[in-house]
Amino acid sequence: MADRKFTPPPAPRGTGRDLPKETNADYAFGAGEDIQLRPPSKVAPNAKARYPFNKVTKHLDGSMIEFNTTPGTNYINLQTGDLRARFTMFKNGGIEIRQLGPIFLHEMENTTKNRPDTFGDKVTPVHETNVYDGVIQTSSKYREHIVGSRYKLKSGDAYIEASKIELKGEVEVIGDLTIKGDLNVEGEIYLQGVNIRELFAADTHSHEEEP
Repeated sequence: MADRKFTPPPAPRGTGRDLPKETNADYAFGAGEDIQLRPPSKVAPNAKARYPFNKVTKHLDGSMIEFNTTPGTNYINLQTGDLRARFTMFKNGGIEIRQLGPIFLHEMENTTKNRPDTFGDKVTPVHETNVYDGVIQTSSKYREHIVGSRYKLKSGDAYIEASKIELKGEVEVIGDLTIKGDLNVEGEIYLQGVNIRELFAADTHSHEEEP
């Protein structure tokens, strides 16, 4: 009876160094191209991976995770083998999510109270943002939303339905705006450069002068 081996077979070897190309080992020894994040990062466009600082675990389907400790351009990168989704965290604090798929979901739950102890119970999200095929849907369990600086609506139509709307800062609406509910504005409202309060005052005086 032939001897049986219960250990894994040796890893396949070929030409070149037995390391994922993302480690940039070949480039470090004067061969091959300089491998960077693909597609290039917009958060940290100068991020580089230099051997031996980039530790890479890569699977046969191409999916991989990188722990890059190259001085000055550290990042942790996780991506699928078909490059349809990539999540990268950079040393400068930036986070970059790149995807080719049509669905993006961000959900935040209240973890400080009323969280079920058993797995599988439904938890109501505090905030949820869902992007599906170019349509952005945002919902929240809270009714108060504060915009600190500038808020722009560029769609053809914008619909706001709420019990209270509070606007602080500069608001620019391009298109049609329909509001269902009460709108309280602390400040002045201008229509084509003319103060609406002055328009109302002028209209009131014109009616008072009529016989």
